[in-house]
Amino acid sequence: MFHTIISSILLIPLFLAAPSSSFASTDSKEVEGEITPNQLYEYKWVVTSTSVVSNSFGSWRVGPTGHSPGTLSVNESTTLNRSYTNTISGNYSIGKSAIGSSLGVTIGKSQTHGTSYTISLSTGQTKTIIVRPKIKRYKVISTYYRYPVGTTGSRKAIKTETAYVNTFNGWDYNWRYGY
Repeated sequence: MFHTIISSILLIPLFLAAPSSSFASTDSKEVEGEITPNQLYEYKWVVTSTSVVSNSFGSWRVGPTGHSPGTLSVNESTTLNRSYTNTISGNYSIGKSAIGSSLGVTIGKSQTHGTSYTISLSTGQTKTIIVRPKIKRYKVISTYYRYPVGTTGSRKAIKTETAYVNTFNGWDYNWRYGY
């Protein structure tokens, strides 16, 4: 027992005197007095696919009403709600702005869109213009990749997510008799 204690005491100075590089992690490097980890990989979300999955319509909106004779127009009308907000659903860790950029749209912000539609009114007629937004729905797939940095290899897909974006695609016009 005494021999074991003496052996342990003699080994402690050897352990403390060993070069520090033999215990250093290979995942770090010293840069100007700071130790920073070497990154073997970088992780990044990327939009990998966009496709149109459907075209549909929103609800009818009531525009101006006119009484004959003449014409009735909806051109930049202040009586009609001409705004639409592009929406997103599903999973999108990449962020809605990155997905919006991939589609060339802004998501989540109300935007006003121009209108232009004219109808004729015969004698004795009262008509109301009605308008509804055309909606284009996109399926957007984004992938989370691991990229090698300072080492050989290729990117590796770790996770994918799917989001759906409803975007404004113009106006659909019609009219009805009366108010």
